[in-house]
Amino acid sequence: MRTNRQTLLSILSFSLIVGCTGSADPEPCDSGDCGDDTQASVNEARDLIAVGYDDDLSVNQLISVDVETAEATVLLNFGFDVGWWWPGVASDSEAGVIYCVSGGDSLYRIAMDGSDVEIVGTLSDNMQAMDVGPDGLIGIGYNDASGFNVLRTVDTDTAEVSNVTSFQFDSGKWEVFVMNDNEAGELFATSSDHTLYRLQMDGSAVDIMGQYEGHVYMGMGADGLSGLNYNEETDE
Repeated sequence: MRTNRQTLLSILSFSLIVGCTGSADPEPCDSGDCGDDTQASVNEARDLIAVGYDDDLSVNQLISVDVETAEATVLLNFGFDVGWWWPGVASDSEAGVIYCVSGGDSLYRIAMDGSDVEIVGTLSDNMQAMDVGPDGLIGIGYNDASGFNVLRTVDTDTAEVSNVTSFQFDSGKWEVFVMNDNEAGELFATSSDHTLYRLQMDGSAVDIMGQYEGHVYMGMGADGLSGLNYNEETDE
């Protein structure tokens, strides 16, 4: 059964894809003087890719959103195996696919152009949040027996989950999303007390970077982390 909470959460989950959904690839430049045309072509090829839900049709949808006009285009209607999902998508722009997980812990691989929906398998262990890593998916799960959170990887061919290292958030709870810096081999997450954690993807270290004020939803920016916060004093 789809609960009210699940319906609200399943309305739309976005992921920004840069340079992979435009109508044409930029022309290569070998002269050293490319001008603005190449960059314009790259900028043109930016879209948001999302999984939404249509109440009238009672189906989930793969949706493309133009970042310049906010125009949404439905690419595909589909359904999750148990009728609902854990909102959140992991995007592999190089492979042209996104990953998401149903309420029955089935790992889905969906082609960004809507040409294919595949159930990879059932996750072999708990994953609370994940994103694309250097080799498959990587994120954080929870071990009920030990009471620890666990840095885990997911094989995108088998849905097999492997443990990397166990740790605990200072408050015992966390804001359930991860931010991955694959080039640096690092994953960032925050506790419910607004403590920022940096985890080495190989499990070699879990560092507390400090605390921040307010409720911030963050992502990887051009130079570190960027995010949105709300100031109750200014109502902004």
